[in-house]
Amino acid sequence: MSLKQLGAPNAIQLLGQDGRNFINFNVRNNEVVSEAKLKISYKYSPDLLPEQSQINIYLNGESLSAIEISKGQGNQDLEAVITIPPELFSENNQFTFQLIGHYASDCEDPKSPKLWANISNQSTLRVTTLPLTLPNELANFPIPFASKNDSRKLVLPFIFTAKPSNTTLEAAGILSSWFGSISNQSESQFPVAMNNIPSTGNAVIFVESPLSMPGIALPVITGPMVFITSNPKDQYGKLLFVMGRDSAELKQASIALALGGQNLAGQSSALIPATTLPIRKSYDAPNWLSSNGPVQLSKLNGDTKSLADQPQSEKTTTSSNVQIPPALYSTNGKGIPLHLDFSYQNQAGNNNAVLSVTYKSQLVKTIALPMQGEWTSKISSAIKSLAQTIGLPIETDSLITKKSTVFIPQAMIYPSPAEKSIVNNDQANVASFLLTEFAQSSSKRYDCSDTSDQGKIDATINPNSMIDISRMQHFIRMPNLAAFSNSGFPFSRLADLSETAVVLPDNPNVYDYSAYLAALGRTGRLTGYPGTSITVTSIGEIGSVKEKDLLVITSGSESQPLLKQWESSIPINNHSIFKIPNSLKDIGGWFSSNTHFDIYQNTFIAGFKSPLQSSRSVVLISSFNPEKLTAIAASLDGSMGPIFGSLVRLNEDQIELVSDQQNYHSGSLPWANYLSWLLSEYLSLFILFSVIAALILSLLMYAALKAVRRKRLQS
Repeated sequence: MSLKQLGAPNAIQLLGQDGRNFINFNVRNNEVVSEAKLKISYKYSPDLLPEQSQINIYLNGESLSAIEISKGQGNQDLEAVITIPPELFSENNQFTFQLIGHYASDCEDPKSPKLWANISNQSTLRVTTLPLTLPNELANFPIPFASKNDSRKLVLPFIFTAKPSNTTLEAAGILSSWFGSISNQSESQFPVAMNNIPSTGNAVIFVESPLSMPGIALPVITGPMVFITSNPKDQYGKLLFVMGRDSAELKQASIALALGGQNLAGQSSALIPATTLPIRKSYDAPNWLSSNGPVQLSKLNGDTKSLADQPQSEKTTTSSNVQIPPALYSTNGKGIPLHLDFSYQNQAGNNNAVLSVTYKSQLVKTIALPMQGEWTSKISSAIKSLAQTIGLPIETDSLITKKSTVFIPQAMIYPSPAEKSIVNNDQANVASFLLTEFAQSSSKRYDCSDTSDQGKIDATINPNSMIDISRMQHFIRMPNLAAFSNSGFPFSRLADLSETAVVLPDNPNVYDYSAYLAALGRTGRLTGYPGTSITVTSIGEIGSVKEKDLLVITSGSESQPLLKQWESSIPINNHSIFKIPNSLKDIGGWFSSNTHFDIYQNTFIAGFKSPLQSSRSVVLISSFNPEKLTAIAASLDGSMGPIFGSLVRLNEDQIELVSDQQNYHSGSLPWANYLSWLLSEYLSLFILFSVIAALILSLLMYAALKAVRRKRLQS
């Protein structure tokens, strides 16, 4: 696994005399590490002194390696391979990277820009593990099938003992979305097999009637229930049987498992069906930032540590893990408001400290941290001395508390497909990190005669700092495959997928099933909630779900009649005569020849307005080769390239943009804001509106002048 897969979005930076950074990762609790190697790619400042500088690497506090600094190799790409003793691993682990840096022997600034080292996030950790035999005990569930602490992608086969009905497929989709929601990785795969136990590993098997399987003694089915046993083909693998007397009870069993609260114990357990399902509201997914009101940074998913609570060597940043919901629109044009409440220690004469606010490594704003003036400081010191002389209690810490509102621009949260930044961004709309950094840029030369901690700013982001999206509207241009890939939108608008229908071929194959389960696993991971109200139907019955947003999965020649029927709606070409141009360069598209894209001979994902209901959307995942459906479904995590626009195709192992046209929108705005949006987006409408406004103004002026003339003639 690369360090990027372990959670490092960018290169690991080590800054200053004692610069540190951390990476957390986990080992499955049904495995034991037998061998491990860390291969790091790194570079360092050419100003570092070899005899006094080094890069230290620790695992769980134990030293692994001290990389020496060579004078002639500064600013060069270097590699080191470190063998890790297996006994140092535990279930939860942490790498610590530390730079001990010096550029001068006698006098140096501990925060000098000359003191730096970078470790590439493409560095890799290779771990060999041995499996452990676990008991057949449901009390450990969901282990060993899935774990929140697992750093690797989830690959869990789903087995059907007979051709599944739509209700059985809904049961499987509920469980795949739930397994995805508890998985730590962005990608989940659920390969499907028919009545065939895998030769190795774990699997989930759906049984909706009494059944006998060779080598397995199944219990009598008395209702919704689950049963765990060893894989007869692999002593370390486990099989989870989800059981019911019919498909309806099978779905009840899946819902009961997904919602939790069941008392699972022993090898088999009866499940209590949910009498009613929780009612979800729009954009209320557990993983998303709440729009009900201001949210304190301390309550965001992901810990927010106060700088005051960190070791001195780590007092550089405090971060909050924020998942921004899709389709947010700032009617005031400013963006998302971040209300910061922060305190810092006064230092007379130090007037260059700043608080830097960054979003996904992009600078949003720097806020100056003014210190107390020299005369004010002297008066304050005199008052403290006098109070100390007469025995009055005094405050030893002189803290300055400030409040400031920073707006994160909407263009930074939802980059335009035309912007280069989206190409290098796997998670354009979600899993964003809000960073606040205290830094100091002093124009003074470092004074070695001063024994105080120059440049040291004791500061704290107070936990009542808030981020607030409650006053923002939900509005987005469509189709938007980036919103689908990164947020599961439009299906994830309701986290339980109650307004979503999955449409499969009339005679689906295992690849259609696998793509469907992978898509729901991805959505569950993004929302943090299982799709307990998903609807599954076939192409022949598609009219029954016209009131829902549709996820359509097709493969081979089986579904070509539907593709032919919808061909005019699929955004095959980059230029369309039906599109209102939004800039001068698009006008040429009215007269240029269209680029041909064969929907019958490609593997692609397309988004478009539903031909069945204009207020609904369709996402179509299609392949002429059924086996390639697995690859295109796996690409939703951005591993093969960013997914955006309205149609992308799979070209070998890379995602390519085919069309980026957007011809409708989802959500609503107040009429004044909607008019402003239309005029800003579409040049032709702006010109038309300007002409109409000019005509109306001219007519009003003509009428007014005519009235003046009439009055003059009458007098």
